[in-house]
Amino acid sequence: MKKIVYSLMLVLTLGFGLQGCVVLAAGAAGAATGAAVVNDRRTVKTITDDQNIEYTANSEINQSPALHQNSHIVVVSYNHAVLLVGQVPSDAVRTQVEALMQSLPKVSRIYNQLQVRQKTTAMRRSQDAWITTKVKANMLAEKGLNSGQIKVVTENGVVYLMGIVTKSQSQLASDVARRVTGVRRVVTLFEFTHG
Repeated sequence: MKKIVYSLMLVLTLGFGLQGCVVLAAGAAGAATGAAVVNDRRTVKTITDDQNIEYTANSEINQSPALHQNSHIVVVSYNHAVLLVGQVPSDAVRTQVEALMQSLPKVSRIYNQLQVRQKTTAMRRSQDAWITTKVKANMLAEKGLNSGQIKVVTENGVVYLMGIVTKSQSQLASDVARRVTGVRRVVTLFEFTHG
């Protein structure tokens, strides 16, 4: 029944706004986001914990000029695992951001993918957002892939995939992401389940 409702929502979204590819992909990605909440393997408590981790981390980073200045830092939490992507001006800042994440309650592990380099442009970030939208839309359309289990993050052309999936779902998701134009590399940070 839930799949029928979300399919109907997708049809309505696309039917009212089918004025170009952008609307099509955005509608599909929106439906994928709605489906993600329903199909998420995390408990409601864990989803709330992840949101709190992200909120607290971003607040701490934004309140610290040493961390915020000349940096572009994206914090994503999924099942208490924190992914750090973006650019920082030095190894010291990279280490400081990771230490901050380790000090937050309920963080179980950290994937520090921050790069020491000049921060990306607004144009590059816009391209990354578009890549994320295309990956989500293609995953939604891929037969046999339960895209509601997968979090997609794109930074500087690199797509990061997080979630609690089977090994076959992991492979299928990776293959879909790799086929999207503009993707330089796919990094999988999945937790595996048997069922």
